[in-house]
Amino acid sequence: MVTNSVPVADLMHDPARHDRTVILVGGQRTPSDALVGPVAVAALRSLHVDTLVLGCHGIAPDVGLTTPNVEEAETDRALLQSARRLVVAADHTKWGVVGLAGFAALEEIDVLVTDRGLARSAQRVLSRSVGRLVVADDDEPGAGRTRPRPPRRRRRTRGGGGMTTEHRVRRSVGTLTDGREIIYFDDTEPYLSGEATRVVPDRRPLGPAGAAGERRYDPLAGEWVVIAAHRMDRTFLPPADECPLCPTGRGSVPSEVPADGYDVVVFENRFPSLSTRTLDGIPSTVDDEPLVPRAPAFGRCEVVCFTDDHGGTFADLTTDRARTVVEAWADRTREPVGPRRRRVGVPLREPRQGDRRHAGAPTRPDLRLPVRAAAHRAACCGWPASTASAPAATSWATCWPPSGAAAAGCWSTASTGRRTCRPPRAGRSRCT
Repeated sequence: MVTNSVPVADLMHDPARHDRTVILVGGQRTPSDALVGPVAVAALRSLHVDTLVLGCHGIAPDVGLTTPNVEEAETDRALLQSARRLVVAADHTKWGVVGLAGFAALEEIDVLVTDRGLARSAQRVLSRSVGRLVVADDDEPGAGRTRPRPPRRRRRTRGGGGMTTEHRVRRSVGTLTDGREIIYFDDTEPYLSGEATRVVPDRRPLGPAGAAGERRYDPLAGEWVVIAAHRMDRTFLPPADECPLCPTGRGSVPSEVPADGYDVVVFENRFPSLSTRTLDGIPSTVDDEPLVPRAPAFGRCEVVCFTDDHGGTFADLTTDRARTVVEAWADRTREPVGPRRRRVGVPLREPRQGDRRHAGAPTRPDLRLPVRAAAHRAACCGWPASTASAPAATSWATCWPPSGAAAAGCWSTASTGRRTCRPPRAGRSRCT
């Protein structure tokens, strides 16, 4: 038994029961005596359990399960990812309550146990969403009645095709040798029911996972640009028998996917431009030039493989499999890395998709250099900006990094007091 609750660990621990082992993960202790935070998440990611019994602060049809504690939500997600089956216990007082952070959708719940105080309308909503709804009877402890999920109606699309509103997908999370995350999305048996799992050990002798590149600020374009010079040794147009996206065992070398097959799989890029693993000691400017600040390229690059057929294309997929791909995209969009910028095209021949998520939303650069110069003078040197050439929305925050670098590049002539923007020379001093 694995738990992050101190009271539950105390309750289940029995020295006389040699057939029961209680594992209490570490972490930061909350007022409810739960252990949360990075230590708990790291421990849970290395474990795999059959059934997860989970409580929640609130449950609502539009947001699913929620909690008021952000760190607790992250830990709950790690618990959910480690389990094949999710059982949620929530009485009627939890219905309609929405906490600060969500950690699971209603469709991810296999069994929901509640009491008779839950309104009939809420029971109907849950019956259509969860795998199985169990309503416990107060007068008979231990007894309960089951409300099976009713059959779904088919909803027609405008184009005349049909897609069911229900689509069950099992999400299984594993770890590659170098610590990168791999996630399987299965819509076929025996993996959908959890009777079998795709998560198998990665036995490749890999080095450390790739770190992020760097971002450099372009003062002329007014945006950050990602520089990824460290990716020169990435895989490039390998032969078919060395494809890194095919399941292991179908080629002459092990691939990025340890399993012998998959429906849809997502894993962190081995050679990322953006990463949560950043290098230390990156200088804050390029060549000590304050006009060009630099920073780690924090984000996440993932590879989405929608078929294990080496020659397959997206057009070959069934409607259900295409829906699984959409579910995988939706799942990865919920991850709190930041807004997405999606580009298709990886240095492989297979038509499979790469995905990059930036820590900041992509901006549309303003390449009108006079506008950029006018905004710089107005913000740095106090000169009036021309309303005819500069848009009303132009501001210092959109055209210069908020790092104080502007003040270091602004100077005045001691003799005339006229302000200009150039490096200091003899007879010049900083603007005040």
